[in-house]
Amino acid sequence: MPFLPGPILSFLGITTLALTTRSPSWQTLLLLGGLAALVTVFDYIAPVVGAKWFKCSKTGMRFSLIGTVVGLFFLPFGILIGPLLGAIIGEMYSGKRFLRACWAGVGVFTGYVGGLVFKITFCLYLVWVYVCQVWLCNSSATP
Repeated sequence: MPFLPGPILSFLGITTLALTTRSPSWQTLLLLGGLAALVTVFDYIAPVVGAKWFKCSKTGMRFSLIGTVVGLFFLPFGILIGPLLGAIIGEMYSGKRFLRACWAGVGVFTGYVGGLVFKITFCLYLVWVYVCQVWLCNSSATP
């Protein structure tokens, strides 16, 4: 589900290891929890940063948010195309030409994909920590 915070849920999965003998150290859990929070925040602000970097207007960003919500109803591609189309429509609504509107849409899309790649990378790292703790490493090892 696109609206569920994947890094936080992945971190909660790692914290369940604290109930077993194969638990990572509390320092590792604290570090991973902080990183999960940072990755989640970055995932939410990355499209805004991309939009600002590509000179998107506030109207374009608002329409991008609307496009994201509408895109949830057209999974899986709607979640990727919705913010892009929303930003383009918003930019054109605010009076910009089509090519300039597309440029702003590319900024929103770039930020969204950047946040998504960062989030997926972190979640895959947490999967590796879990596999290492449960099957590969002995109980005292921490990655």
